[in-house]
Amino acid sequence: MEFFNFIFKIQNIWKFYFHNKNKFHNTNIKKKNIILLESFYYYPSLIAFSYITNVLKNKFDADLYTYEPRLKSSYSRIRENFNLNKLIINTLFKSFGVKKKIFPKLLSKNSDESQKYFKKIYKSLKNKNDILKIKIKKVYVGDLIYDEYLRQYLKPTIDIKSFSFREHLKKSIDLFFYWNSFFEENNVKSIIVSHSVYLTGLPGRVGLHKNINVYNLGISYTFRLSKKNYLRLSGFENYKKDFQKLRNKKNLLKFSKKMLYEKLYGKSNIGYLTEYSLGGSPFKKMKIKKNLNKKKKVLVVSHCFTDAVHAYGDNLFVDFYSWMEFLGKLSLELDYEWLIKIHPNQFDLNYKYLNDFIKKYNKFSLLNKSITHNEIISKYNILSVLTVYGSVSHEYPLFNIPVINASKNVPHKSFNFNINPQTIDDLRKNILKIKKINKKKNKKNHKEIFEYYYMRFLSDYQVMKNHYLISAKLGTKYNSPLIFNEWFKIFNDKYHQKKLYDFKKFVDSNNFRMLSDNTKNESKYLDI
Repeated sequence: MEFFNFIFKIQNIWKFYFHNKNKFHNTNIKKKNIILLESFYYYPSLIAFSYITNVLKNKFDADLYTYEPRLKSSYSRIRENFNLNKLIINTLFKSFGVKKKIFPKLLSKNSDESQKYFKKIYKSLKNKNDILKIKIKKVYVGDLIYDEYLRQYLKPTIDIKSFSFREHLKKSIDLFFYWNSFFEENNVKSIIVSHSVYLTGLPGRVGLHKNINVYNLGISYTFRLSKKNYLRLSGFENYKKDFQKLRNKKNLLKFSKKMLYEKLYGKSNIGYLTEYSLGGSPFKKMKIKKNLNKKKKVLVVSHCFTDAVHAYGDNLFVDFYSWMEFLGKLSLELDYEWLIKIHPNQFDLNYKYLNDFIKKYNKFSLLNKSITHNEIISKYNILSVLTVYGSVSHEYPLFNIPVINASKNVPHKSFNFNINPQTIDDLRKNILKIKKINKKKNKKNHKEIFEYYYMRFLSDYQVMKNHYLISAKLGTKYNSPLIFNEWFKIFNDKYHQKKLYDFKKFVDSNNFRMLSDNTKNESKYLDI
């Protein structure tokens, strides 16, 4: 069986390769202009990449190059030649026109300036908060440096005096100067990035400063980044007014309500970062029957300490570790039990960090890994939920349980179904008066939740119709050549021309986000 599965995957790889060679015509004539595409080793994204890169190549009469976003040693580059998945995807890149691959390296001409900036920046750091103030040549990079360190070293916070951080800062500045020089010396017209966070986002961040078009896309979303919205997870202040611009709002609300409640009762997993790999919803297929423990409790829905802390921009705290420390100290002042829920997908990675807080603060207790939100709502008398920017912010208000966030840029900032303090002092005041928060059912707030859910999770343009159904069907095999088999099931020439037209229309617009009407499981591009 495994052998036949392997053969089937190989067939899909070659079919996709020759499909692209046939549909996207390429020449060997060298062009003056360049389109840069990140070497993102993710099979579903290749379908979206093939369309937008060909639209951009034609628009700017440009060659297409792939690039590695980070500095790599010679040893790492050699090892990559023995990675089968990367070899396959690099071959598939060539099928839709990639002519060259760029590997960043420290250039001798930049070493003196890079070292000068490193000494100046490192000397200016008095505490970890100062990392978020770092700019190089007027380009803001502090968030990228901060989050990359947490992820690379799997640390919950940063000690600025540590050797590892010092070396990380130096390498980050070296990488900045590589990309700064590259854009000065080459006529780059557009950059396609997989993420706008970590050092993965650095080429795009530098490119924006030099007025280069930067796109952040995958198979189920497409964004044009800007100096204002340099993170994909931004622009939330427009959600409410953008929803009002849409047609058939009544149908959209009905659709959104249906999809959200399917998620709440375990039938769907739309709205989670890894919807195709969880194997089930953090909610459960069950009716909620309240059998409450009388003692009042506060639910803290924690975040992964190392997962793109600043993906939404500025939070009230420099990292999730500082937020938990704040809550721990505050718990000593209040007569409640504080329940900590770790996302099951991130439980093992974060358990050791949170266990330290539980030992330190005796009112903290850790919930079981497998407990669902429905079980929590049924079993415990939850006064309020605390999160930085988690999805519980739009889920728990549907059960009339208030949520207090700790981010300045929560995704639902243009709506009123949450409490969104803008300072740490205001956050503290709101938590201290949790008992007084109005828990009365508010139908207007519920309507706003459905508006938000549609804009946040259901309105993005999807290259593949029925994308969510396909991701659920493939499960953990979603990121594999099997995605191409699903693609060929829906592909035809009319569909192909429609995708090219939609991407061209978006590229020619000034829109931040590519939206569509997905109520019929087929993206209908909306230019608003």
